[in-house]
Amino acid sequence: MISTDVRLLFAARPDALTRASLVRSFARSLARSLVRQVMWAYAITGGEAIVAIAQVACEYEGADLTSAQCFYPATGGMWKAILIFGGAQLALSQVRNLEEAWWVSIFGTIGSILYSLIALVLGMAHADNGLGSVGGTTGSSAAEKTFQILNGFGSIAFAYNFAQILPEIQSTLRQPPSAIRTMTKVSSIAITSAYVFYIWVAVAGYASLGASVQPIILQSFCGPNWAIMLAQISILLHMLSGGY
Repeated sequence: MISTDVRLLFAARPDALTRASLVRSFARSLARSLVRQVMWAYAITGGEAIVAIAQVACEYEGADLTSAQCFYPATGGMWKAILIFGGAQLALSQVRNLEEAWWVSIFGTIGSILYSLIALVLGMAHADNGLGSVGGTTGSSAAEKTFQILNGFGSIAFAYNFAQILPEIQSTLRQPPSAIRTMTKVSSIAITSAYVFYIWVAVAGYASLGASVQPIILQSFCGPNWAIMLAQISILLHMLSGGY
């Protein structure tokens, strides 16, 4: 219920109510736009994981990598993979709420930790290559380096897109103690731990691959195939749970 004082304020200042409505509308539009963009990114990444899994499997079996069954991108494999990913997301969307989806979160967490560990181990195994440098990519102009840095910041921002679901998680916490205090403590520990871990993954990857490192670091390593396959399956599990 709106208090009497607030009603009197809006009665005397109708423009305040209009501004408040505009702010709420803008916030809702911004949130929905963010969700759509994140879902697009998840769908693309999930599709890439399916393509990578198919390619590794076909290479292991000695099949033609450019065939349709291997999801070769040039023959429409990418959009087919994204459709499969979307179908899986549609099935998962039938789970009604977070309490009933605890098993989805477990799969996502295991997948995230597993492919990150694989990337870290592969990076450290080849770190003695010493291809990376503190000065960054050699031969690049200041403008190119600037855009690469901005792209890196964009990747970091995407890594923290989970923030949009924190209010929903907070609303399910039992009180006391204060849900805000609990979420602040847990988020601080989780984000700090993730930051330290992923910094190590980034440093190891750059040291081993230098400027040739791909946006998805696991795509930069040639093998072993079983490790790459396991990592891509883990990415797919993470994208499925995160997209849900």
